[in-house]
Formats: sequence, C-alpha cells, structure tokens
Amino acid sequence: ENSFDFNRFKCLNKIGEGPFSDVYIVKDEETGSFFSAKFFQQRFDEDNQKETNKDISHEIKHNTKLRHPLISKFIGFNSAGFQENPNPVIITEFITKGSLNDLINYSSKGSSKIHYTDTRKLFNIYSIAVAMSFLHSHSIIHSHLNPNNIFIDDKFKPIIMIYLMR
Repeated sequence: ENSFDFNRFKCLNKIGEGPFSDVYIVKDEETGSFFSAKFFQQRFDEDNQKETNKDISHEIKHNTKLRHPLISKFIGFNSAGFQENPNPVIITEFITKGSLNDLINYSSKGSSKIHYTDTRKLFNIYSIAVAMSFLHSHSIIHSHLNPNNIFIDDKFKPIIMIYLMR
C-alpha cells in the first residue's frame, strides 16, 4: 500500500551511508518537496540474499506502522528502486538542520550561527531516550543508533532515522 512510482523524484545529494545502504536527498518534482531516500546496497530479489530480503521486509513492515513525533516519518518504498539504481528504496521525511553529529561538530568549533545550549543538549538527550523507549515498547531494537542517524529539525528537536531493526 505504501509502494509507489518514484519517477517523479530527482536524486540530489548523498547525505549519509551505512553498512547496508546509502541515503540521499531527493526532490519530488511535482510538489517541490524534499525527502530522504535510503538506497539499499543489495537487490531485494537476489536468490543468494535471503537474509537481506528478510531484513528489508522487516524494516518496511515496521516503518509503515510506526508513528511518533521523534521518529522519522515513513513516506513509501519501491522494491525495484528508481532511475539508474535497481535496488530497493525507502523514502522518509527530510529533516532540514542536518544530523546531531553535524550539530556537535559545529558546536565544538564554536560556530556562532549555532546556539547549542546546555538546555538544548538536555532536551535532545531526553527526547532520544523517549524515542528509544517508544521503539523498545514495540519490541524494536535500533541496530545503528549514533549521532549520524539522529537528525535535528528547525526547532532543534531530534528525529531518529529508522534503519535495520531487529
């Protein structure tokens, strides 16, 4: 039900990578909206990748059902990929301020344009704990939680990007 045609999306910049996928910013050419696109490194239907197929199916199943203000919003998926990439793709909301890792790096360099106060840091820590508690209450373990997979929105609220889960 969440699978749809990605022909209207244009792939822009790579914003991250993990052990099983690469993440890009994509633009919906019809609406002008930006999203994150997670491109898996393996095809969904390769015979010798049964464990990968199980992991991707598991991730899609959980992403379609999870709704929480601190968890990235699932938009859709396509098992056949799009454009020149034939591998599965998951589309989620795009968080505008970058990752928590970016924020930490800017803050440690004394960037004057970012005001990462102690109050915001405590709020982030508490919010991440709340998001993880929500996942754990649904028997989901985030397998790759780190500052590169936590994004910051316009109000400095952390948003957890969901990746391979167990």
